[in-house]
Amino acid sequence: MKSMEKVKESTFQREATNLPKFNKEECEYLACKLKLTIENIPEEALASCVGNFKLFAAKAKEIESFIQDCCNDAWIEVAIILTKVQERVSSLGFNLELCRLIFVDYEFREPLSKTWTELVEKIEEINSIETRIVQEKAFQDEEVLLKKVDLELKSLNELEKVKQRNQIRKGASATVFKVNWLEMEVAKKVFYGSNNKHFEQGVSIILGVFHANIMSILHYTSSKHQCSIFMELMDGDLTSLIWHRLETLHLNIPFSNIVVVDIILQIAEGMVCLHSKDIVHRDLKPDNVLVKITNMETGHVHAKLADFGMSKIKKSSCSTQTLNIGTTRYMAPEVIKIYEKGSENHMLTSANKRKYPPKSDVYSFGMVCYQILTGKIPFFDLSNSEAKKKIKSGECPSLPHHCPPILKNLIEDCWKFNPKDRPTFIEICKDLRCIKYLLMTSCSSLIILPNKSINFLSYTTLRISESSSLISLLNKLDNYSSLTSCEIVKCSKLTSLPNELYNLTSLISLNLSECWELTSLPNELGNLTSLTSINLSGCLNLTSLPDELGNLSSLTSLNLSECWKLTLLPNELGYLTSLTSLDLSGCSWLILLPNELGYLTSLTTLDVSKCQSLVSLPNELGNLTSLNSLNLSACLNLTSLPNELGNLSSLTSLKLSECEKLRLLPNELGYLTSLTSLNLSACSNLTSLPNELGKLTSLTALDVNKYESLASLPNELGNLTSLIFLNLYECWELTSLPNELCNLLSLISLNLSECWKLTSLPNELGNLTSLTSINLSGCLNLTSLPDELGNLSSLTSLNLSECWKLTLLPNELGYLTSLTLLDLSRCSCLILLPNEMGYLTSLTTLDVNECLNLTSLPNELGNLSSLTSLNLSECEKLRLLPNELGYLTSMTSLNLSACSNLTSLPNELGKLTSLTALDVSKCESLASLPNELGNFTSLTYLNLDGCLNLKSLPNELDNLTSLTFLKLCEGSRLTSLPNELDNLTSLTSLNLSEC
Repeated sequence: MKSMEKVKESTFQREATNLPKFNKEECEYLACKLKLTIENIPEEALASCVGNFKLFAAKAKEIESFIQDCCNDAWIEVAIILTKVQERVSSLGFNLELCRLIFVDYEFREPLSKTWTELVEKIEEINSIETRIVQEKAFQDEEVLLKKVDLELKSLNELEKVKQRNQIRKGASATVFKVNWLEMEVAKKVFYGSNNKHFEQGVSIILGVFHANIMSILHYTSSKHQCSIFMELMDGDLTSLIWHRLETLHLNIPFSNIVVVDIILQIAEGMVCLHSKDIVHRDLKPDNVLVKITNMETGHVHAKLADFGMSKIKKSSCSTQTLNIGTTRYMAPEVIKIYEKGSENHMLTSANKRKYPPKSDVYSFGMVCYQILTGKIPFFDLSNSEAKKKIKSGECPSLPHHCPPILKNLIEDCWKFNPKDRPTFIEICKDLRCIKYLLMTSCSSLIILPNKSINFLSYTTLRISESSSLISLLNKLDNYSSLTSCEIVKCSKLTSLPNELYNLTSLISLNLSECWELTSLPNELGNLTSLTSINLSGCLNLTSLPDELGNLSSLTSLNLSECWKLTLLPNELGYLTSLTSLDLSGCSWLILLPNELGYLTSLTTLDVSKCQSLVSLPNELGNLTSLNSLNLSACLNLTSLPNELGNLSSLTSLKLSECEKLRLLPNELGYLTSLTSLNLSACSNLTSLPNELGKLTSLTALDVNKYESLASLPNELGNLTSLIFLNLYECWELTSLPNELCNLLSLISLNLSECWKLTSLPNELGNLTSLTSINLSGCLNLTSLPDELGNLSSLTSLNLSECWKLTLLPNELGYLTSLTLLDLSRCSCLILLPNEMGYLTSLTTLDVNECLNLTSLPNELGNLSSLTSLNLSECEKLRLLPNELGYLTSMTSLNLSACSNLTSLPNELGKLTSLTALDVSKCESLASLPNELGNFTSLTYLNLDGCLNLKSLPNELDNLTSLTFLKLCEGSRLTSLPNELDNLTSLTSLNLSEC
């Protein structure tokens, strides 16, 4: 794995770097532990534990960063931040140890062999060992550091010298700035008009707190008008990170479960420290959790609590302070009552004197967990007053389905209405470490673990995933009499189910998917008459189903997909009269369907795709009058369809793609008047379509691509007046289109790409004024386009690439004023572009690459004011570019590569100040570049590779301050580079090879 190589490289390179200036023992411990873990990870573990490796890689990066900071030459400044870090080091050591054990210790991966209590003890033992080891090393490091600091204190004689840079955040009571202090970038938080007494009290609370997950004060100042504190500079707060991951990265949820637990464990460990010092946070929320991002892709961060000692300072900075509206959603019920017992207008003056219960922080912690899991603020769909009422009444938000049940139980414990019933943060941390372990062993979905003290009768859901320690648990199935949902998935060692299964009479849902070694099901399964859903997908070795399955009269969903060895279905399936969904996809050995399936009159969805041994369908399928969707795609040996399919009056979707041996379609398909989607792609032996398809007046999508033998289309297709999408891609034998297609006035998308024998298009195509996209790419014999194409006023995309015989474009193309994309690439016979193209003012992308006979461009191209991308690469006969291209001020990308006869670039190109990418590579005749290229201040990519006659570069290139990539290699005549290139401070890639 490339990622693993990077981790190894960065780790072993560290051996050659400078030694740590402080925290030497702790750095060496982490480095050795990391190296040992890397050296002992087997390759098969990496392939099977991708999620764990991402966690390991994130912690490795954090360790690398920590050690590099401790090696900093300006160590005395850095030491202000990185002293008393033993909790951080022991936490990193604990995470490494968990990863190491899971990667290399197979016995350690089996949590089901332990009770919950035993598991907690085992994980805490690992944590305690790490803590003890690091504690001893931290003591040695602090002793050495104190001696060194005495010698270096003189370097800190400029504590008050601060260079303010920019504002980071502004709140009601304070403003945060990024500043330079002691040659470090730090955060300075300024409280304007603060009472010095309150400020000193608040600061005194924070000064005595040192923890890896708590923001500590580096320095503070106070004066009559303002007070300020200096803190480590973080990347932002947790709220902003969540928003960024949802909105910018377009994720459905902010973090994976393993990352969620990693973050909330850090928060909980910080809270343990605060509560151990009798400090109640009082305002725990994602805004007050600051983060240093370790890996933006996965979301791993180093989290630190902030604003826990500054409440008095905030209050003294504001003339009045009422119940914080934003914070209310995170407040415990008892805290809201404290506020409401104050003065009539909820002033906090009297509330300041009240003692906040520590367990109120636990409640707030639960709300923080909810937001990290979902990305939504608590009660996001309610007003503030409604949310407050919910909290006071004891109601809590609903946790998402992807939340592991054991984590859900813990969070709900944090929300208990009575503070005494909530766990302490010490207990929370113990549970979270175990949950983290279970996530890493893929057993997090298990609701409970075998334990004598647990009452199995009360549980309604059992979920087990990817575990081999099943036998002891499954033998107790008769104890789960209240079970309604049972999920045992990806359990590779499960070969059979116990007969006791019949005791689960309340069971509604049974999921045994991807239990690969399961060969049979007990007959007693037929006793579970409450079952509505069975999922057996991916049970690769299941050879048969019990006849008793027919007793499940309540069953609505049966999934047998990818049951490869299933050859026959029991006739008794016909008794499942409540069944609405039957999935048989990928049952590659299934040779026939029982006639009795015709009794499933409630069936709405039937998927028989990829049943490669199926040769025919029973006529009785025509009785399924409720069927909405029928998928027969990739039934490679299916030779015919029963005429009775025409009786499926409710059918809206029919998929027959890749039915390679299907030679005829029954005329009765014309009776499917509800059909909206018909997919006939890659039915390579079908030579014609029945005229009766013209009766499908509800059809909106017709896919007939890859019909290698289809020579013509029936005129009756013109009756499909509801058709929106028509795909005729790779109909190689199709020579013409019927004129009747002009009746398809609803058509939006027409794909005729790679219809090799198509020589012309009907003039009537111009009537399809709803068309937005036409794809004619690869129509090798198309010689001309009808002038009527200019009538398509809604057209936004026209693809004519690889229309080799197309020599001219109609002038009427200029009427396509909605066109945004025009692809003319590899139209090798095209000799000129019409001047009328200058009217395409909406065009953003124009691709003319490999138009080998194109000698010039019309000046009118300069009118394309919306154009952002122009590709002229490999236009070998193009000698000059029109000066008018300089008017294309929206252009961001210009590709002129391999225009081998281009001798110069017009000076007017210098007006393209929005240009970010310019490729002039392999322009062998180009002798010089205009000085005006220096105007490209937005340019990030410049490729001059293979410009054989280029002898010098203009000095003005030094203005390209945004340039990150510059390539000059292979064959140029450059003898020197301008000194001004030193000014290209953004350059990250410079390729001069073979110059």
